[in-house]
Amino acid sequence: LINPTVTQVEPANNATGVATSAVVKLQFSERINPLTVNESTFFFGNANTGIRVNGSITVAADGLSITFTPNAPLSVNTRYSVQMFNITDLAGHATSFFSAFTTGSQ
Repeated sequence: LINPTVTQVEPANNATGVATSAVVKLQFSERINPLTVNESTFFFGNANTGIRVNGSITVAADGLSITFTPNAPLSVNTRYSVQMFNITDLAGHATSFFSAFTTGSQ
């Protein structure tokens, strides 16, 4: 029983001065089930207010990454968090993940 893990996150955890045009990308140790990736299992939003950022979640064709593209530029000097709950691999093993970063002044 090996649960999938996040092997890389962009922007990096606790990064500062991140561009307001940033997209969020998560790389996984193994293929994930794209049917388990949705608004109830993936959250990207303001870390202080908990308000979700509107945008689109895309799972790569190979199942090894998720990209979140905001619909509008992020706010300046704001801390954002990325959270996943119960996203599974193809065998049904679940993973959870948390990361956060702060945008810059432009």
